[in-house]
Amino acid sequence: AAGKSLEHIDILWMDVQGAEARVLQGAKNTLKLTNFIYLECEDIKTYENQPDLQYICSILNDFDLLVSYQDGNHLFKKR
Repeated sequence: AAGKSLEHIDILWMDVQGAEARVLQGAKNTLKLTNFIYLECEDIKTYENQPDLQYICSILNDFDLLVSYQDGNHLFKKR
């Protein structure tokens, strides 16, 4: 509804074609409300300026990497 803000996010599902780091850096307030993050981050560079998993983990200070799937997707859980 108009004028209402989010209080809680169960899972943030991202498919942003190599812009994961930029989205996460711009979503600091949203991440405070988020329990899980599911995103794609592959070691093979497909997109310009695409971050690797190590860099994504360094951005997500309040999250632990819970599962890495063979297809390049990863699930993080808030500590």
